[in-house]
Amino acid sequence: MPFNDPTIRNLNNLSAPVAARGFQFINALRAAGIPAYISSGRRTYTEQARLVAAGASQTMNSKHVQGRAFDVDILGYSRDALPKWWWLQLGEYAERLGLRWGGRWAGFYDAGHFEL
Repeated sequence: MPFNDPTIRNLNNLSAPVAARGFQFINALRAAGIPAYISSGRRTYTEQARLVAAGASQTMNSKHVQGRAFDVDILGYSRDALPKWWWLQLGEYAERLGLRWGGRWAGFYDAGHFEL
C-alpha cells in the first residue's frame, strides 16, 4: 500500500508563520535524506480532548488547537524506535528556525512535537 503523505494537508491548516517554518524544516530533513512527514497539524477541541483522555497529551491548551504546532514522524519508524540523541539533532535544528521543541519539556517528553 502506498504512503499517503499528510504533510501538505497538515501544513495548510496551520497559521502562516508556523506553516512557513514547518515547510522549511520538513524540506531540510527530506533534502538530508530523512523520510520525514508532518503527521499532525491543527486539531479540533474534540480531537485534543480524545488525546488527553488517552494520555497522549497533557493539556487542553495545546498549540495544536490554535494551529501553532505540528508533529513530525519518520516513515518506517515509531518515535520510540529512534534514539533520543537522534531527536536532539532534529530539535536543535528546529530551534535554530525559531521553533520550540517538545523534547525539551521536563514533565512530558514529546520528541516529535514542534511549535511556535
